[in-house]
Amino acid sequence: MKHFGWFVTVVLMVLVGVQCSPGAESQTTSPMQPQDSGDPIADLDTSTVEAGRPIASPVPIDTFPRSTPLAIYPCYPVAFQRDNPFAFIPLCEAYRWSEHPDSQAVADRYLGMVEYENDNYHTLDSPYRKRFLKRCQMDDADQVFVYNLDLDSIATYTVAELSVVAFVTPYGTQGQVRQEDYLLGFQLEAAAMASWSYERSLVYVGRQNPFLKGQMKPIVWQVSKENPFSRFTFPKEDSSRIYKKDVAATLYHEQEGKHYYLNNLGSNTSIGGRHLAVLDSARQQLIFSHAFIDSEGCDLNPLSGIDTAYKGQPMQFTGQLFNNRPPVIMGFMSWSFGCPRIHFLAQESPPVFIRCDNRH
Repeated sequence: MKHFGWFVTVVLMVLVGVQCSPGAESQTTSPMQPQDSGDPIADLDTSTVEAGRPIASPVPIDTFPRSTPLAIYPCYPVAFQRDNPFAFIPLCEAYRWSEHPDSQAVADRYLGMVEYENDNYHTLDSPYRKRFLKRCQMDDADQVFVYNLDLDSIATYTVAELSVVAFVTPYGTQGQVRQEDYLLGFQLEAAAMASWSYERSLVYVGRQNPFLKGQMKPIVWQVSKENPFSRFTFPKEDSSRIYKKDVAATLYHEQEGKHYYLNNLGSNTSIGGRHLAVLDSARQQLIFSHAFIDSEGCDLNPLSGIDTAYKGQPMQFTGQLFNNRPPVIMGFMSWSFGCPRIHFLAQESPPVFIRCDNRH
């Protein structure tokens, strides 16, 4: 029989199977009144990278091109023994699975059994490591940038210095162990975890750092004295999802020339959804709209400043997270099926899906 010798806790909005489920949240926004995508950021401080271990000097923040895809991964703790955890960055969302003997990433000696311990945790040998990274379109010259939302810090590693490890998913196997039953990704040692919080971290692997420091701010909601929603025509996707839903309360936040309004949908004792509208303060134009609906696969997160029973860290954040991209907003939903997403406050930019490998 299989022995579960480890646990995984994911505190970020975590955290799709080999294919990320779309979940209940709509994937596009189309506000009726378009807005510029964001102000230039070339005058920001370029000292945005802190070394996880000493490596090359920071890359200037104006060198991350818009044409480069934002492949963002989570980072979360894993422990086969509770006193020996490590931080894990799952990469299977980037890996193209193959059963061909010349392409597989897991050695034959870790396949085919029905009994195993510690979820068959192992470090990939050199040839399998090279195969895995190649199929992920990564190599040892790349860097791993880990942005921590709570600490507003960036730790940087080289791919060459990180182990690639594999272990069977928490959902186990259906009979003999197959390659597809494994989670594969980078391991950060416990010594690295002591210097930064791995919870609510975002990871990018590549040559250039996409993250900005000092720009993301927590949202602390307050009750609004007005409800401006009736002044605007919202996208069809949002209107259909909030149709005939009562408004229990309207909440408000202001930051960086933007007004954030949030309708709690339902009743004071049972909130089933939230409708967010972001306005340009100067022009009073709608620049973003989105409906967040509670469902079987995702739950609404608490609201800082409003949900008094919640004593944890702020859940919603907004600001300029990515270099050379529009501002973002995040933290409204927790996902049991599917992965979290980061919304840009710009109609032409689709959300970024965090590649969490939340397979079931």
